[in-house]
Amino acid sequence: MPDIMVWNGCNNNCVMCTRYDGFFGAAGKDFSLKKLARDLENYKAGDLSVYTRNRSDASYFLLSGGEPTLHQQFLSLVRLFRKKNPELEITVLTNGRRFAYKKLAAGFWKAAGSPARAAVSICGSTAKTHDGITRSEGSFAQTTAGIKNLLACAGAGQRVEVRVVLCAKTEPELAKILRCILKEFPGASVNIIYFKAKGRARKHLPELLLPLKKAADALLECRGILGRFAEARISHVPLCVLDEKLRRFSRRSLAACDLARPKKCRRCSARKDCSGLLRWYGKFYGDGELSPYK
Repeated sequence: MPDIMVWNGCNNNCVMCTRYDGFFGAAGKDFSLKKLARDLENYKAGDLSVYTRNRSDASYFLLSGGEPTLHQQFLSLVRLFRKKNPELEITVLTNGRRFAYKKLAAGFWKAAGSPARAAVSICGSTAKTHDGITRSEGSFAQTTAGIKNLLACAGAGQRVEVRVVLCAKTEPELAKILRCILKEFPGASVNIIYFKAKGRARKHLPELLLPLKKAADALLECRGILGRFAEARISHVPLCVLDEKLRRFSRRSLAACDLARPKKCRRCSARKDCSGLLRWYGKFYGDGELSPYK
């Protein structure tokens, strides 16, 4: 199932956010529980136009925003999606701050049932670096408390994934961030995601730009740390850019609307397993770093 925006407000102000400034708090947007329920029913009845991203993927659904936990009826909407999709995985994409309230963390897992996942973004190994990127003082303390509460309250089939957006701001301390996750959040999986130059990230592109080759080198330096996680993923980085020791961590991850389609990739024997090249990256840097498999 597609990514579903359920709220257009956020308590962070991240420089690499993929939403445009005008998205947040925009007048006329209807995120009422009634509207979300109607959209879901229409989608399940076959109207794929209801959603725009990953609308043909029926294996899961992702609740995003903005920050979905700020929705006044957050737990009710989670219960709604579970009731209408009893077998599918529910994933909530969140900054984790409101889960610093343990009652909400426990309530989320109860509403979500199983299988379910909380995907929480972290931007640094310290408050200084994390809060500098989120531009929200105190966000690191709340996010880390939220992750710990989610881990403490999770039951069978309920998982916590810590996401790290890889860009020029996070690359220098990637190893420190991963060690922090291992130490502070035992049992959490990790997903390192190469950034998308959309929304605010496009606006702040000069300070975020990171060539794929440099990103791949940083990832290779962290190979030993990644191997210590029970589950680790690398997303949005083409297979052929990664060292062969890292390719087992790579997953197909890009929606069709985000994919570039270089001619050289059409003859690659690994294209069905490859995350692919981000469209914005192809336009900005080209495809010279790609080396398709024969």
